[in-house]
Amino acid sequence: AMPANGWGFAFCGIMWGFSLLVPGLSASSLLLFFGLYTPMLLGIAFLRMEILFPLGCGLLGCVVLFGKLLAKGFEKRFAFLSHCVLGTVLATGMMLAPPLSAWMEGWAPVCCFVLGSVTAFALTKVQKNAP
Repeated sequence: AMPANGWGFAFCGIMWGFSLLVPGLSASSLLLFFGLYTPMLLGIAFLRMEILFPLGCGLLGCVVLFGKLLAKGFEKRFAFLSHCVLGTVLATGMMLAPPLSAWMEGWAPVCCFVLGSVTAFALTKVQKNAP
């Protein structure tokens, strides 16, 4: 878990900013993983400036610094960035999911790898056949 201090809440703001800029990215699931979601929500609910100020600075800084950069990145490297977002979303979901049995812990990554590879191969074939 990340410490719930000024830097931690600035990180919350940065994650929140990226979730505004990147389609499909959810800051709440990432912040749950880092243990900052509940302290951030409590700070917002009770209007605590020691939480709102770093949160706002991180959010504004992220949107201002990375807004145009991400727009250009998605124009030039849409597939790569989309896969990065999808991987982050899936990995976060897996980290928040309840633990698997010992048998599944070994086979789940292998199954996901095979399923992902087959899907990527199939989508490549579909893309080549598209007009």
